[in-house]
Amino acid sequence: MLLLPLVRPPDDDSDGFRLDLFLPAAPQVVGAVRRFLRDLLSSLGLDPGTACLLLSELVSNAILHGGVPTVVLELRPGFVYIAVADRAPGELCARCPELDSTTGRGLFLVDQLADEWGVEEIDSYGKAVWALAPTPAAA
Repeated sequence: MLLLPLVRPPDDDSDGFRLDLFLPAAPQVVGAVRRFLRDLLSSLGLDPGTACLLLSELVSNAILHGGVPTVVLELRPGFVYIAVADRAPGELCARCPELDSTTGRGLFLVDQLADEWGVEEIDSYGKAVWALAPTPAAA
């Protein structure tokens, strides 16, 4: 799986950079994009754990419920801004899964791990779910 990122400065005046990733709607892309972010943050001496888990959850949800995902990663001082857009409508349905259920915990994890998160509608396209992931120095 080949990921071709578009690299540019962030949308604001902060230090850092922005990557726009255009992904196929295939389950194996989740691991590929997670490894990409892990390797990027590790190479910068940052702990990739929380950011990678948030990215995995958001991309998995987008593929499962919305089709073709587009990912924006912005590295800023102290955190990574992660946004995953898809073509599904803007409303999210957080569920309380049964104890033996193997799905349905993604938004709960996002809520617990992200410094902040939210959903924004994108005109007639669909929605973007975003999260701020802390990036402490790697141990």
